[in-house]
Amino acid sequence: MSFVVEPERRIPVYMNVNVVVCGGGAAGLGAAIAAARNGANTLLIERNNGLGGDASVAGSALLYESAGTARGILKDMVDRMVKEYGAIPDFPMGPGSEIKQTIVYEPEAFKQVALDLCKESGVKLLLYTQFADPIMEGNEVRGVFIENKSGRQAVLSDVVIDCTGDADVAARAGVPCVKGRETDNKMRPVTLYFRVGNVNFERLKVFAE
Repeated sequence: MSFVVEPERRIPVYMNVNVVVCGGGAAGLGAAIAAARNGANTLLIERNNGLGGDASVAGSALLYESAGTARGILKDMVDRMVKEYGAIPDFPMGPGSEIKQTIVYEPEAFKQVALDLCKESGVKLLLYTQFADPIMEGNEVRGVFIENKSGRQAVLSDVVIDCTGDADVAARAGVPCVKGRETDNKMRPVTLYFRVGNVNFERLKVFAE
């Protein structure tokens, strides 16, 4: 293997915050909103064009939860989607399913509600922004390097929360990580989402029941 030496360079500090959350999927969204609601100066970075991860950007349109059992930030999101975008809060899963009801929604509605709650909570947001490396002081993470159209920048933070989905921050910080199932390292197979239009939901609900 050959190598090249990258020249030393001065990286501008984009922001100094209490909490930086890496990854704006469902977990990162909840972490950022919770931190901001509790008074922390919070920055959420996300590589995609919207928030939600598998719950929206990947095309999923259901939550394995019912409106009656949702709690906390999830309940806030579900209530807002039902009220403003017509999400179906208690859609039946059909006979034979261990899960009796789900929440069915429009992925773009999830993105919009996520943006609304972040704004209302005071979460600062960077989309189209990739986590690059942790900023280390000894064995402690003091922030992260990020990259986007503005180039490479640094975010200094008291707390760094890794919600990348693949433990990117933890792995690059030297934290021992396990890939896949602990017994044999096997991974869950890839699945494919698809969308169908012009569905008669009333007839579909009768069929599912």
